[in-house]
Amino acid sequence: MNKSQYFEELKDIITDPIYQAQTTSDIKQEIAKNMWCISMPSELTEEVNSEDYIWNFLVR
Repeated sequence: MNKSQYFEELKDIITDPIYQAQTTSDIKQEIAKNMWCISMPSELTEEVNSEDYIWNFLVR
């Protein structure tokens, strides 16, 4: 996997709808639905930096 493929796979996170709780009793459900864990293959750790995330998540 290269850097472009990695960020392509992360597009689902960017376009995933955000769940908003309607009441305070729904807060745990909101947290569960809106929490993501982002990991990467070890071979990409030397290639990817914070600017890559900014570019791919915020600028695109």
